[in-house]
Amino acid sequence: MKDMKAFGRTVAPLSVTYICKNVCYVLLQAAAASLSFVQLAAHQAVFSVWSLLSFTTAPLEQTAMTYIPAAKTAQQQQATIQVLLGISGVIGLSCGLLSAGVPLLTPQALTKDPAVWVYMQKVAPLALVAMMLTAADVGTTGVLLAKGDLAYVARAYLITLGVLWVFVWFGVHGCGWGLTGVWSGLVLFFGVRLVQSVGRLLWLNRGQEFKAVPAEG
Repeated sequence: MKDMKAFGRTVAPLSVTYICKNVCYVLLQAAAASLSFVQLAAHQAVFSVWSLLSFTTAPLEQTAMTYIPAAKTAQQQQATIQVLLGISGVIGLSCGLLSAGVPLLTPQALTKDPAVWVYMQKVAPLALVAMMLTAADVGTTGVLLAKGDLAYVARAYLITLGVLWVFVWFGVHGCGWGLTGVWSGLVLFFGVRLVQSVGRLLWLNRGQEFKAVPAEG
């Protein structure tokens, strides 16, 4: 029974986290689907590249959950976190430049319709910003998960979902911000996440409220 409770305390917040994350993507995709055919085509073209490149950030979370708990001292743990966040910045910038560069410099590689290129190029800078925020968020969230702060991560995602829903409802659907609004929503999604994650890390490092989860084995 004790093991089941411990299992539940881990699975429940992680389930909330990943469900909220996917619902946020659904909100943005649904908003894009409500746009004109040309804007939707531009969104799909840019998002296909952005989504592919965003997978390069996934190992950051797994790396954090593997190496941070294995650190034997507080100094090693802090050094590992700094390296991880530095790598997050490099990945975010490099992949962000690629995700923006393709629609800006070679839009014909994604579609032959010049009418679509215009909208692709409008959201390219937002794709860059969103990718940088994504990498930073995945890195910091991985640190929090490695330190066992699962409940906070879940609550933060619930807050993010609420903020994004309000933005999409009033901005994209209500005010008609179009494709720029959809991609601004993606920036907002990861921006709100990052602010919460960084704030939590700074607070906990200051207060020393938790320690890394011990490595198994």
